[in-house]
Amino acid sequence: MTDSTDEEQLKKIYNAFEEDAKKYTDRIKDSKSLKKVVAAGPGTGKTNLFKEVLEDKDKALVLTFINALVEELHVQLPGFVTVKTLHGYARSILTTAKYETLVFNELPDIIAEDARILGLKDEKFESKIRNLANKKELEFYLKRKKYYGNYYSHDDLIYKAVELLEIEPDKIEVFGQILVDEFQDFNDLEIALIDQLSSCSPLLVAGDDDQSLYGFRDSMYRHIRNRHSTNDEEFESFNLPYCFRCPKVIVDAVNDVLDFAKAQGLLTERIDKPFKYIRSEKKDNISIRFPDIIHSERQENAICTFIEKELEKIVKAEDTDFNVLIITPYSATLFKSRLIQQMRKKGFGNVGPDQKEKHKLLIKGLGLILETGQQYSNLGWRIVAQDILDEPKFKSILEKSLKTTDPFYKLLDPEMRSGIRKIIVSLRKLIESNPIDDVEREKLWNFLGIDVINSINTNIKSSFRSLSHPGLSPGIRNLPIKVTNVLKSKGLSADYVFITHLDDRFFLEEDGKVVEKDIFNFIVALSRTKKQAYLMSMPGNKSTLIEVIEKGKASIINRANRTSSDGFV
Repeated sequence: MTDSTDEEQLKKIYNAFEEDAKKYTDRIKDSKSLKKVVAAGPGTGKTNLFKEVLEDKDKALVLTFINALVEELHVQLPGFVTVKTLHGYARSILTTAKYETLVFNELPDIIAEDARILGLKDEKFESKIRNLANKKELEFYLKRKKYYGNYYSHDDLIYKAVELLEIEPDKIEVFGQILVDEFQDFNDLEIALIDQLSSCSPLLVAGDDDQSLYGFRDSMYRHIRNRHSTNDEEFESFNLPYCFRCPKVIVDAVNDVLDFAKAQGLLTERIDKPFKYIRSEKKDNISIRFPDIIHSERQENAICTFIEKELEKIVKAEDTDFNVLIITPYSATLFKSRLIQQMRKKGFGNVGPDQKEKHKLLIKGLGLILETGQQYSNLGWRIVAQDILDEPKFKSILEKSLKTTDPFYKLLDPEMRSGIRKIIVSLRKLIESNPIDDVEREKLWNFLGIDVINSINTNIKSSFRSLSHPGLSPGIRNLPIKVTNVLKSKGLSADYVFITHLDDRFFLEEDGKVVEKDIFNFIVALSRTKKQAYLMSMPGNKSTLIEVIEKGKASIINRANRTSSDGFV
């Protein structure tokens, strides 16, 4: 128990931290610069900063890269603020300009597949679009796009919006403030649109080059690094150093990993920004209660049991609602699916992946034919035809389609067209709840590759297991548990975070060698934690990154040898 002197001293400490944190946001808010760049680590209060910056604005636009953040920011920010993904805003630009914007995001992949089948060179159309390729470089893509009905992918939308605003800059909307979140994850094409928008409005971009995960889609963290550099006279640079999300042990661990990376000669061009624990009564209480990061070595088939036992302990210790996040590395996708199945089999009734499974491309193709009419959906007929035909026959039809303006369905033989039309008729009946006989229904399921009986049996078994599993505590049976990979954990946070398969063979991009992307992945995964983090590896195979924080300032322990701690360090 603390005496009154101690309490007064703590109040002074907490007030000092609060005042210092406020100085950073005040500097940003009070700056008269029209362009600002904020380097902000995980949990450092970007949403709160956005609220403060928008206080005296009457019209504002917030753009983010992550879909999961759109809804969250929309709820937290004032009603006059428009919150969109960048491709969502690009679509609104085109719609306002009276363009028809039918979206089919797989279009670049489909046209790249056309090029491959036709024996053309390997065309990475998505990458070309993201890197602002000229019309000559996209000639094949644009011809096929037109033939397939002028659908847009997300990147297409932005490409077209950039092209439109370049020709007609008077169509650039004016805002009292534009805010851009996760700036490190945007590619050259997206930056081009942001630059166009900022030509007429004040701009603030925020992000963290230590959390750059989207290199596979041509994102460039050099954009935030360049703008934060002292060499850039156009942008005024700021930092948000205090982490409001994580307990002290997580902040220490992140810094341990950053120090290790720099000692290995990595992150040489990194923005030099502090990442600090902020002391407050609430955060200190959490940090005292959770002074350690838990490391546990478990065989893959024992991970589910370990999580179950830990959740039972958490339920007994918690007096408020809490949430749980389970994160796997990219290369453990198979294990993620297996873990979900194991947890459902045990009786967890509210566990699942981060998003619903996408429909097969075949179903999307049939949907296009249903929506647009049998004669007009070249893209829909093309998708369905590829699913049915072997590659040589499909190639011959593609070759014909290059030389004609005839609809794609006319290039198919009459018997095949008739069969697909019957499937379409059955599908329409099903959608509109019209009668469909057993023979018709069976043909439809077989065409779609759906094992209805097995699917029903699996759902029934899962439902009954989740209702009454003899070994599962009622307190954890219906806990909401999200299972995702590192990439899709961006924008999420949870009280309790389990990171599985933290072995070098799964977590490192290059065999046995730590590279920058591994550092980014680990920081993102670990910093989702609001209370307790659990790191899980196979026996004798713990990751180099676990060893780094074992040797550093952070406290990490094996669950089997856990000792209690009642002091704040």
